[in-house]
Amino acid sequence: MDKKLFSFVYNMAFRDATLRNAFKRNQEERDIEFHKRKDRIKLYAEDYVKNYIVQIYADQYPDPYEPIKNICAKCKDDHFTFGNAQKLVNMSAKYMFLSTYGDIEKRKKFKNCHCPMDTIMINVVKRNDKSFKCSIGWSKMELSENDIPVLYKDFQAKVKALCDKEKEPCFPIEYDYLYWDSEEA
Repeated sequence: MDKKLFSFVYNMAFRDATLRNAFKRNQEERDIEFHKRKDRIKLYAEDYVKNYIVQIYADQYPDPYEPIKNICAKCKDDHFTFGNAQKLVNMSAKYMFLSTYGDIEKRKKFKNCHCPMDTIMINVVKRNDKSFKCSIGWSKMELSENDIPVLYKDFQAKVKALCDKEKEPCFPIEYDYLYWDSEEA
């Protein structure tokens, strides 16, 4: 059953990471080539994401940057950007976080998880922290020289600061749940 649950979550997160314009087709690429490339990325990235999720549930509080960087390194020739990789890793954690419903102790396992960076959450952060500036789409963000983009680090730092200011302080992954589909922020 665990394998089926992970597969369900991973497929949903992969879809989120490659939706619409988030994952580009090469101009000369035919449909079959495009889908083969997506399938190859999906296969390459799966073990990194699964290991990250297993570590979360084992109370190891893994660093979210590690699977993102590993996926970028493995899939760079397939044009899977840092933005795509962070979305895949963070959305997988977000969907797995659903298992914490009604269990405050289990929620603590996710305290190191990042808030998925997407257009909606970028706008939430901008509304709540006027110092946050973002001039690039999340899916276009690239890893350079194996360094995490400054914009992504800044986004996560701003989210963390906003979490600490909440009436009931929360974790960054919870901030996404609080405001992703809300006009409150």
